[in-house]
Amino acid sequence: MRYRFLAEAHRRPVWSEGAQEVTRSSLVGTSSTETVIVGGGLSGLWTAFWLTEYSPGVLVHIVEAERIGHGASGRNGGWLSSLLPVSLTDLSFSIGEDRTVAVQTTMFEAVNEVVDLCLRHSIDADVAHGGSVSLIRGPAHEVRAQADIEDYRRFGFATHIAHLDRRHTAERVRVDNESVFRPDCAVIHPRRLVEALARLLEDRGVVIHENSRATSIGSGRVETPNGLLVANSVVDCREAYGARDSGRRVVPIQSSMIATEPLSPKIWERIGLFGREALSDYRRQIVYAQRTADDRLAFGGRGVGYSYGSRVRSSADFDDRVHSQLFESMVDLFPELRDTRITHRWGGPLGVPRDWTWTVDFDVHDRVGRMGGYVGDGVTSTYVAGRAMARLIMEGADDLALVGHRSPRWEPEPLRWIGINTANRLASMVDRQESAGRVGGVLSRVVDALIG
Repeated sequence: MRYRFLAEAHRRPVWSEGAQEVTRSSLVGTSSTETVIVGGGLSGLWTAFWLTEYSPGVLVHIVEAERIGHGASGRNGGWLSSLLPVSLTDLSFSIGEDRTVAVQTTMFEAVNEVVDLCLRHSIDADVAHGGSVSLIRGPAHEVRAQADIEDYRRFGFATHIAHLDRRHTAERVRVDNESVFRPDCAVIHPRRLVEALARLLEDRGVVIHENSRATSIGSGRVETPNGLLVANSVVDCREAYGARDSGRRVVPIQSSMIATEPLSPKIWERIGLFGREALSDYRRQIVYAQRTADDRLAFGGRGVGYSYGSRVRSSADFDDRVHSQLFESMVDLFPELRDTRITHRWGGPLGVPRDWTWTVDFDVHDRVGRMGGYVGDGVTSTYVAGRAMARLIMEGADDLALVGHRSPRWEPEPLRWIGINTANRLASMVDRQESAGRVGGVLSRVVDALIG
């Protein structure tokens, strides 16, 4: 079925509505600075924020290929969550149990810190600290939900997760399912956060150049088509957009979203999300949603195929098949939205490491830093990573356990293309099987092997 909204919806993030955007000049000529940051997303903005916190008056330049927040930072699902892309048990295999506890504790704290920071700096990012609800919609979901709860309990975080029965779930979301609730999550308007941070930084003297794509990044210098920045330190925050230069450390994986028109109070009474809880479930092809401050439902997920050679294709941002599937998933959860108008649809790439674990790295000899690999959980992770990067630049060390983490390289092509796209298709097949009540099976184990 071809849906009418595929032609009628605005091809831009719903977050662009009402955002106070400022046009900034591109880099022209040669300038000197103390730190130049490549990439005007949240990684770069938070790094600049912490540099100016630790050393007021420090000279910082940001160069952005498009406009600030053009990438995932300005079009994500708006989850300010404490989630890590891998389980605590899996992370502990890489960095040890004590360091895993430290990282997760930092993430819990960071959610509250960002909420408080928005209040302290009068950042109107539509923040609602309502926690997250992950629906359990069948036996296979129950297995994964129980694994999550046991994972948190094993590491001493039992108070940060709860199993809700049907009655208590329905108090938050009007569905006939059990769920897992995590209190350490808020929802935000990501574009407003990006723009407000940029204005705050400019008030502190940070210079932001838009439409200035870095053509060369190296020790002490960053070149763009019309300019050159010479610096003591350089930080590469391109994430998915730098995948082809990463030495197979990350690949770009597409995420997509749709947004409804503002819904009536009557409809919201039938849906729930009264505290603007972030919403997901336990399917393989991840979906995520939030009730926006203007009473829309913003609904996202994955499913677009990986492009050979880690290419980023703008055409993938508006994949009709995936946007149709998102609409069908939304209506499956909330049948009352079948006739609701979809006003916006969009998408873009996320940076995904082979072990799904993000990193912050700074070479004290050539003074070049790299960070990223947040796998869609970047709103909070970038805040933590930016603070760590600033300390590495200023002091040469930071105690964050993920500093210096080395993810294994992705397979060379064509194995990478075959493996990722096979896992993508199989995940969809597993979801269909599990929705029919099946648990586990060969396909599920194959997906685990391919993405694990």
